[in-house]
Amino acid sequence: RKVVLGMVQDITERKQAEEELRISHENTKTILRKAPIGVIIIGRDRKIKMINETALKMAGVENADIILGKNCGEYLCPSQQKDCPILDRAQQVDNSERIFRNKDGKEIPIIKTVTEINLDGEDVLLETFIDITERKQAEEELKQKMKQLERFNKVAVDRELRMIELKREINDLLEKAGMEKKYSSPD
Repeated sequence: RKVVLGMVQDITERKQAEEELRISHENTKTILRKAPIGVIIIGRDRKIKMINETALKMAGVENADIILGKNCGEYLCPSQQKDCPILDRAQQVDNSERIFRNKDGKEIPIIKTVTEINLDGEDVLLETFIDITERKQAEEELKQKMKQLERFNKVAVDRELRMIELKREINDLLEKAGMEKKYSSPD
């Protein structure tokens, strides 16, 4: 009787642990699916195995089946399809500026991190990234404003230098004419 009771308790505990594990797994999948960053899992064969909603939206695709199984170079590293920094050159990609290409060929600037992980017994690449289009646009606007400011500054400085030169010339002429200087020296 004690043995049967112990077995029932063990089965109950195991079922409870399995249910907690299932809930934890579902929660993790939900977090990854809804994360406000792009998340993609890539096999060592360079095929896309998983993609979250943010990455799908960036790719301009509504259905993950359109991307799953495709070569990662079609979307993630268009300029490095045969020269993957991770798989071919054993490099680390950590917060690197890269390009994400959507289904229409539009290149989107991203900050990307790639980490090798083991998922269900398989070594895969976990790629996470964020769209930095707005930051790039702001940088370009700032660069243009700085150029405008530099041009304005050059014009203003050149004008000021010309004014100083004119004042010196007037003072020299007044002095030659035996008159008192009109402008004090800026030195």
